[in-house]
Amino acid sequence: FRKPSTHIYFMKNPNNAEPLQKRFNIQTGFIWLVYIFILIQWFITGIDTSGDATTYIHMDPLRTPGYPLFIKITTLFGLIHGFRSTSFVALILGLYIIHRFCYFLKEEFNLSYFSIIVSSLVLLFPYLFLDLKNCILTETLAYPLFILTVQLLLKSLFDKSGKTATLYFVTTALLLFVRPQFVY
Repeated sequence: FRKPSTHIYFMKNPNNAEPLQKRFNIQTGFIWLVYIFILIQWFITGIDTSGDATTYIHMDPLRTPGYPLFIKITTLFGLIHGFRSTSFVALILGLYIIHRFCYFLKEEFNLSYFSIIVSSLVLLFPYLFLDLKNCILTETLAYPLFILTVQLLLKSLFDKSGKTATLYFVTTALLLFVRPQFVY
């Protein structure tokens, strides 16, 4: 006989809030409030296309093709005018990867919730204070890819997994395709 899952048990016994507390707590709620705050900031502010952004938008031959290709895909090869979709996809990708990385750190190192909140805030600093969420620059895509490569490297070392190591090398190649400074 199988033991019923806690989700089903919670539905049968609404007086027992323990399974709900395991899935959602004040610390997790705080992190989600920060994510919502970043999304609200993104909606309020406009897109920044200053600096090198025009060279990526116009696919300058001196630039690596990764980020200009990302711009073309997210604007559906010019069918969507403006670059809000590019910025939004990069922002959601960044928030998702940071969230997954912090969860990975919590599981691997058995970190406290306070450590996870501090780690999340440190990783979200460019989105909160440096307006990374609104720029059309390679950093919007390179930053989450870098965090993902660090996660895959750590996971491949901890699990001794060849599959994760292969994913690490593929993600590193994508990172180099987007931002060649990571060669150094």
